[in-house]
Amino acid sequence: SESLQFGVWLKEDKSIKLEEIHLFECLPHEAFIKVTFSGICGTDLELIRGYYPFTGVIGHEFVGKVIQIGSDFDEKQRSEWIGKRVVSNIHEVCHSCESCKLGLFTHCRSRKTLGLISKNGCHATHCSMPLEALRIVPNSIPDRCAVFAEPLAAALSIQREIQITPSTKVLVFGAGRLGQLISWTLSLTSCSVCVVARHSKQRELLLSRNIPIITESECESIESEFDVVVECTGNPTTFQSCLRLVKPRGTIVLKSTYPESVPVNLSAIVVKEVSLVGSRCGSISSALRLLATTELDPSILIEEIYPLKEAIDAFQHASQSGTMKILLEP
Repeated sequence: SESLQFGVWLKEDKSIKLEEIHLFECLPHEAFIKVTFSGICGTDLELIRGYYPFTGVIGHEFVGKVIQIGSDFDEKQRSEWIGKRVVSNIHEVCHSCESCKLGLFTHCRSRKTLGLISKNGCHATHCSMPLEALRIVPNSIPDRCAVFAEPLAAALSIQREIQITPSTKVLVFGAGRLGQLISWTLSLTSCSVCVVARHSKQRELLLSRNIPIITESECESIESEFDVVVECTGNPTTFQSCLRLVKPRGTIVLKSTYPESVPVNLSAIVVKEVSLVGSRCGSISSALRLLATTELDPSILIEEIYPLKEAIDAFQHASQSGTMKILLEP
């Protein structure tokens, strides 16, 4: 049994430490997975800043191989899954609450969330998830692309939540890890998209996909210009700029989580009749379908791959302004 695991443990004082962890045996409904790569994302960094009261192994973006499945499954299922490369939806759900019955599984009232709510995450040598949460990675998608399935799904979720047409004018505030994926996927819809990008590396990546860039100073001279403004900087002060730049009856999509409360001018939202849309998780299957088309290659966002044993250094690197994707490799 591969029950010995090392993982990046978030302690109660919000410090992180690489710890040896003894997992329970694979639960009957679960798969036990050997992690190939895990990706450090903004939510991981927000957890360390106190966004949510979690202690345990963090991380929810990974690609890995199934090495064991639980006793709920027969030999046929065992042969179908053992050895397969997989990515995962991040929630374990109950199927019986009101949200689940409506198909709103990401809002399950008793959900566990990988590396975030009541479930050890994937910045580790191994992790476990319910078999139903896993998706097999097609052979055509390399591990360095597959590890982006979860954030790519989050980027694509915007198109499920609001209508985007070729005539829609979209401004994306933020061109970091998630902002790039949001901008790239929006540009595939043929809508008019431009991006506020602060760092030269961010601008280069956008220009390589022919996505127009607007500077923060240029934004200051514009008002009520965009049908949709997407906020993914993680900086709470950006919201006022979003509100100024969106058209009357336009939509602001919020993709960031913040460790503290954000002051908001509610009157301006009312007067301008702006819609606010909170946007979180998306469909992993949709992300895999897009990755299989090779229309975009998220692996160009990888800035460095650290061995798991150097996780503390990796997190310090990931937290620096302008850093693109940092991966951990057990």
